[in-house]
Amino acid sequence: MNKKSILTLIAILIANNLFAQHESKEMEYFSHNEIFRKIDLLSKSQNTQIDSEVKIDSIVAYHFGTATERRFFHYNDQNKIESHIYQYFNNDIWEDSWKFTNEYDSFGNIISTLHAFNNNGTWQPDILESFSYDTNGNNIEHSHQFYQNNSWVNLFKNTNYFDSENKQTSAFNEEWSDTRWVNTSRDTLHYYENGLLESMEVEKWTDSSWQKNIFYQWEYNDDDKISDIIILTWDGITWKYLIKGTNKYEENIKEELIEIWEAGTWNNNARTTYTSDSKGYTTSGFYESFINELWREDSGVIIFQNPDNFFHRFWGPSEVLVYYNSTTSLNNEKNINLTDYNLSQNYPNPFNPNTKINYQIPSDGFVSLKIYDVTGQVVASLVNKVQTKGKYEIDFNATNLSSGIYFYRIKSGDFIKSMNMILLK
Repeated sequence: MNKKSILTLIAILIANNLFAQHESKEMEYFSHNEIFRKIDLLSKSQNTQIDSEVKIDSIVAYHFGTATERRFFHYNDQNKIESHIYQYFNNDIWEDSWKFTNEYDSFGNIISTLHAFNNNGTWQPDILESFSYDTNGNNIEHSHQFYQNNSWVNLFKNTNYFDSENKQTSAFNEEWSDTRWVNTSRDTLHYYENGLLESMEVEKWTDSSWQKNIFYQWEYNDDDKISDIIILTWDGITWKYLIKGTNKYEENIKEELIEIWEAGTWNNNARTTYTSDSKGYTTSGFYESFINELWREDSGVIIFQNPDNFFHRFWGPSEVLVYYNSTTSLNNEKNINLTDYNLSQNYPNPFNPNTKINYQIPSDGFVSLKIYDVTGQVVASLVNKVQTKGKYEIDFNATNLSSGIYFYRIKSGDFIKSMNMILLK
């Protein structure tokens, strides 16, 4: 089941309720991660890597066209992510900020993630996530602890329950209060007959009893991909519409539209456009808000989950670009095998109006690189000549084109490859 469509919705919803409620560092962390707890609920583990041939090398986040954050990934011998490092761009240099180190059991399940921050060149422990599993590999408990005064202090934990078919049926969520765990919320999940998730009801613990809070409803298209998600809130008497998410799928492009229920109708609020490669691995995400009746680039939540269960989230950028070991990346370009042809995803993508296209050819020969619109008409011819063996970067300016989906196609010898690009003005 494709889970990406619920991520931004849940983040926005819970963020409105939780941010700025706590002042301490511990509670600031709690509120931030509670936003994503519902997301993690629907995925067995985070930061795993199953497809040994597809490994993320780096991810770069942009804020209105300026690179502000990047993340690098390192792998163990089993192709699991061993660690990843966050860097932020400050005073014209990239600075290490956070490091996340994973530990796995003999079955490949992640059992802990240590969060450490850069303290004057030394990694200082901050948060420890711990995971436990049943004999079927289901994540039955996920806890967080905070490092304080040279010891680990409990923050919160989630306990998950599964049926005989390994479908999650419920979750109980608790936070640490002085010397004991206390209830915060519980989730109950229901499924359609075909096994797809139908709904989830969230109840909060108030006045020593469970009170209705939030309700999620999923709908699917004929391909069993999520088409709509409706989120309702309890007003004390009945369920009221709150947020609606609608997914549109086109080739390797997916648009997630978020609408808010106001004055008895659904109103545009935000949308995120994702591109992916032929295997379904995310290559970019672009966030926009609906402002003054126009879609405008904006800061938001960009979250994606790949076919191999790799799950990642960004809070605040307007665009992220994902680089894999099989394409040109920030720090593996020297590893590309010049005995092979290669055409990379344009960068940035989506773009306005300039973007770069990188490719390589392993031998001298005639190269054709053209841009096509969705009708198949050639709108630009970028290369049409003999080139020597090597790597090339081509600048493309789309000032004279309208917003939309375009395709770029390279032909050299027997090598032919096409990829998508998005022009957003």
